Amino acid sequence: MLAGDPVPPPVIEVNVFADLNGNGVNDEGMAHTGDVTVYADVNVNGIYDEGFEPSAFMIAGGLYEFTANQLPPGLHYVRLDLFPSHQQTFPVSLGAYPVEVTATQTAPKTIEFGVRQVTGQGSVSGVVYEDVNGNGVRDAGESGNSGRTVFADYNRNLTLDGNEPSAVTDSNGNYTLTNLFAGPVSIKTILTGINVFTAAANGSTRVNVVPNQTVTAPTLGTRKFDTSVYLTQNFGTKGEAFISATTISAAATRQLADGKLLIAGQRNGVATIFRTTTTGALDTTFGGGLGYVQPNLPSGFVIKNMVLLSDERIVIGGQTPTSGNLEVAVLTSTGAFDNSFAGNGYQSVDFDNAVDNFVDVAVMPGNKIALLGWRTNVAGTDRETEIAVLQPNGALDVNFSGSGKGIYNFNASIDTPVALAVESDSQLVFIADRPLPAKNVTVVGRVNPTGLIDNGFGSAGSRVLEVIDESLFAGKLLIQSDNKILVSHHGSSGRLYANRLATNGTSDNTFGTAGRVSQLYRNGRSTFFATSTSVAVNASGNVALSGLLNAPGEATFIAAALVTPAGMRNAMFLRNGQLAHSITGSGSNDTAANVVLQGDNKLILTSTLTTAGRIGILQTGEPPARASVSGNVFDDLNGNGIRDAGESGAANRTVFLDFNFDGVRQSSESFATTDALGNYTISNFFTDDYLVTLTRPQGFEQTYNAGGFSSFAAFLPSQALTNQNFGLRQIQPVIVSSPGGPYAVAEGGFVQLLGSATGGAITGWEWDLNYDGTTFTVDSTQQNPAFAAGDLDGPGSQLIALRAKSGPLATSLISTAIVNVTNSNPTAVFTNNGPVGIGQSATVAFSQMNDPSAADRIAGFKYSYDFNNDGTFEIIDSNNATATVPSTITAAVGTYMIRGRIKDKDGGFNDYISTLTVNTTPPPPPPPTGGATLRGTVFLDTDRDGVFDTGEAGVAGRTIYLDLNNNVQRESNEPLTTTNANGLYEFTGLAAGTYKIRQVLPSGFTQTTPSNNFGNNATVSGNQVREGLNFGTIGTVTPPPPTGGATLSGTVFLDADRDGVFDTGESGVAGRTIYLDLNNNVQRDGNEPQTTTNSAGQYTFTGLSAGTYKIRQILPSGFIQTTPSNNFGNNATVTATQTRTGLNFGTNTSTVTPPPPPSGGSISGTVFFDTDRDAKFDTGEQGVSGRTVYLDLNNNNQRDSNEPQTTTNSSGQYSFSGLAANTYKVRQILPSGFIQTSPGNNFGNNVTLATNQSRTGVNFGTFSFSARPILAAGADVGLTSTRIHTDLFGAENVD
Repeated sequence: MLAGDPVPPPVIEVNVFADLNGNGVNDEGMAHTGDVTVYADVNVNGIYDEGFEPSAFMIAGGLYEFTANQLPPGLHYVRLDLFPSHQQTFPVSLGAYPVEVTATQTAPKTIEFGVRQVTGQGSVSGVVYEDVNGNGVRDAGESGNSGRTVFADYNRNLTLDGNEPSAVTDSNGNYTLTNLFAGPVSIKTILTGINVFTAAANGSTRVNVVPNQTVTAPTLGTRKFDTSVYLTQNFGTKGEAFISATTISAAATRQLADGKLLIAGQRNGVATIFRTTTTGALDTTFGGGLGYVQPNLPSGFVIKNMVLLSDERIVIGGQTPTSGNLEVAVLTSTGAFDNSFAGNGYQSVDFDNAVDNFVDVAVMPGNKIALLGWRTNVAGTDRETEIAVLQPNGALDVNFSGSGKGIYNFNASIDTPVALAVESDSQLVFIADRPLPAKNVTVVGRVNPTGLIDNGFGSAGSRVLEVIDESLFAGKLLIQSDNKILVSHHGSSGRLYANRLATNGTSDNTFGTAGRVSQLYRNGRSTFFATSTSVAVNASGNVALSGLLNAPGEATFIAAALVTPAGMRNAMFLRNGQLAHSITGSGSNDTAANVVLQGDNKLILTSTLTTAGRIGILQTGEPPARASVSGNVFDDLNGNGIRDAGESGAANRTVFLDFNFDGVRQSSESFATTDALGNYTISNFFTDDYLVTLTRPQGFEQTYNAGGFSSFAAFLPSQALTNQNFGLRQIQPVIVSSPGGPYAVAEGGFVQLLGSATGGAITGWEWDLNYDGTTFTVDSTQQNPAFAAGDLDGPGSQLIALRAKSGPLATSLISTAIVNVTNSNPTAVFTNNGPVGIGQSATVAFSQMNDPSAADRIAGFKYSYDFNNDGTFEIIDSNNATATVPSTITAAVGTYMIRGRIKDKDGGFNDYISTLTVNTTPPPPPPPTGGATLRGTVFLDTDRDGVFDTGEAGVAGRTIYLDLNNNVQRESNEPLTTTNANGLYEFTGLAAGTYKIRQVLPSGFTQTTPSNNFGNNATVSGNQVREGLNFGTIGTVTPPPPTGGATLSGTVFLDADRDGVFDTGESGVAGRTIYLDLNNNVQRDGNEPQTTTNSAGQYTFTGLSAGTYKIRQILPSGFIQTTPSNNFGNNATVTATQTRTGLNFGTNTSTVTPPPPPSGGSISGTVFFDTDRDAKFDTGEQGVSGRTVYLDLNNNNQRDSNEPQTTTNSSGQYSFSGLAANTYKVRQILPSGFIQTSPGNNFGNNVTLATNQSRTGVNFGTFSFSARPILAAGADVGLTSTRIHTDLFGAENVD
């Protein structure tokens, strides 16, 4: 609110008194100050949601106010948010005040609360224990949990806030919270790692703190989620197998055709290949009984990856720290060196004596081997990616980059390659990390088999993968059998990601969302941070991801996920498609290696247990058994959160498993509906973390779990959780209605009424649209009816009233609002007869005068004229709509702006500017140059058929000119000629180009061809001669009325519903003039028959000869014709004695279409100076400022008083905002001397908006009339064809 703004009135006044003796009575007469917030509990959850729920203003000690702009009419629950050192003493049982705010109240509602300060502080002690069997009871042998955080949750938001005391459990799980304020408080523990609560809902229990005492709280039980149930029990021990050594690590895992595993890594500092059986034990048939081999590689050689050739020979890639080269070895299936490769089974590749860093190895078709590495460039500014390709014999493949080695740098970026894979056609694909200023992204690049960057992939051979507002870090890469590319990475948010690309580098939209899936690992409301390590796919197209999880206060976990070929989590396996597992005896800095995905969708994962000196191997098992949950929903009639005697179960209530914790049931979330006793059971769902949540019906509040909370539950396979109960209490419907307003509507307009109500489920609406203050008459049962102001003459007002209903009994009191009818300004068209020559007479005139108010139209308008546009009107409030311009204005050459004002009887007015041009005597035209000729004949078209027929004579002395600027008037330098005695004309010596040829019609003549007074378009080249460019003409003398025995009749009726149909009950209009338009020129000529409708609106023409007639009516000012449409006349064909009836005319007042109700849509664009007249907003074309643009709501091609308008800014831009979904006609108002090039024909722009949609680029092109000289042959004529014609009603349109 700004200084000077009016202060909104208070609607609720709250007194908070200091209850020193705690008796709940204001008997000490003292106000309580500080440490309290008075708020309206919008969502009825008993918690102050700051920033969402309104709080009262403290205007004095202990006195608070809610204002009208904070609380609309309706039922509001007012509560106190107290500091923990204070306690509410009144009201005690209610806790909150239900207060009804009404639109008609004249004074604030008054309520009070009692508060006392808690004297003394106390302590709470307790224990957090490991509930091994998960029964919620601490049994013998169940030890305490150390290192767990416990806190006093004063505000019950389940989160440790800054002012809440906390403690950490000791080695026995014991804790003590001290310095707690006396009174009830929630004690909460925080989960760590993969643990779940077993005792106390949400890990929280309620205790009453006693001053100077230590209260023992109920025990808080948690247990570790046993994820071993998701492992293959006969693999190793309960799904875990181990390989031990003093120091040991795993770099890669591959599965052989017989199901055995090869694991490559280090053992006691030496490169080692391990082989295990299908159950995870070392295979003693490999390595001379050891189960592993250690090839004689250079000292210090570190294996980075291992792949298999088609015959299961083993390829290991890595590097010796001192070599600076990319190194690779090939072993036989028994682990011996394969001497067919490089002579001794080992090869080292050097890139120009640079320090090379090995990254990855991959197998190509034909058992070629590709190596990936990187180096720093010579300048030391970028990293360059290295790829080497070796023949099966170990020699460099010179077909690749000419030497077998290629060096790449995409976009001169500091890319660090991470992984390599090969497509079936030998295309090499790699991924890299790229640091950007704001974040890290993953880059995918592809090189063809000859070593060239594949520019058909992505953009110039690479594709950047990124997530908005998050960094990505690359993991692994593989190629599917269909050559689609799978990339794994993790984000800075802690998610695992996988992207699948098509072979051209675009996202595969059949996978996940836009080609990406993400996996977030969480425990309840805690989120783990995941690091990506590997990806795998099986023949069924299922995709497995693996990584590491860092859980607060725990060792590192192994993470895995299984998704379907479409990227959806495969809930049939693992724990709803995910696994977070801590290996038995694992250390604190575990690392994960490759994931292997078997055809049966079981996963094999290897992990290095660094501090334990072991490699751990996991195999996931069959889909686990499913779980169930049950409970009861009861009607808590007294709202105490306890199911008392007589309180029954609530039937037909929905309980669901809220998987994404958003409080709203999604279609994929399991649910159940309570039976007649209020019981529910949700069964056969996959095990995972859920919030068991009740959908609270409208008009109800949840009393248990208190505050609207849900119950957090982590389900194990086959677990049946019971007693997840909820209490509900109905909010009594105190219905308060509001009609909105006050409303404002212009004369003749409409306004959308906005009804609202609070306090219950609203089932009905009743409006009285002309309330007399006593008798309520139902005029509408819509919530938001459109109020029609009719033809009220503003200013004026009308009273409306609203009642709302809830069910058959509850009805609100009557609430009222005012509709103010405002005056609308009259509109007109203001023109002059220019251009004129020096000293010639000039006039200005108003036409097409209109006003939405019939009273204003009947009273007539006043006209004022400011000939100098200096702000002073020389003629004021004249009754004459035409004025003569003073000769002083036309005495000199120039352009003069003349202001005209039209004013109605209420003083509403509009000003218009008409620009008058005064020219000198035209100079002779410049002699045209060129060799082209245009010629034709002006002929007297006696039969008016537009054809130069035999016997039709030429018309002599008719002026013909070339309209070079196509403005439908001859300028001083535009060539002209006069027809000879035979009506012939000719233009010679013209340059090549396109010309518009027009004739100047004498008074009393019309043009029959070209039609509609159009000119002839003629295009000529070089020395071309164009003939036959004829003009037909005929005098406008009306033929005499026919005589005969035919009759035409009909009725002019008041079309009340404007549907164009003469309905029962619609009356005739008397005194309306009807005529036969014999020459169809849309005006009555002197000898055209006319008649006037009788008192019933009927008319008749008799004694007509056979023929076709056009019947028209003359519309009075302020009326429109509804039928025939578009103000057309009735066409009627009769034989000699035929009688035609029913040739009717519908009519009604020309009320303005109401604007649509406001919403969030917008329309914007630019009015631009279209210099080349090509109807396009080209580069360099400037915006036109000060141009009026409006929404033509009734599409009558003129702006009415309540139609929105705006003016373009200095850049020519305009905008309309706050628009509802609708179709709009957007028009500009053209100043005199301008034409519109886009949209053509002076049409407006049609724009259809959806809800809250924004449409931009709704542009208008415009150009100023100015004659152009004829150009020499070969020059750029640059003419556009602008067509000016007269429509059936005499309005001039530009095409």
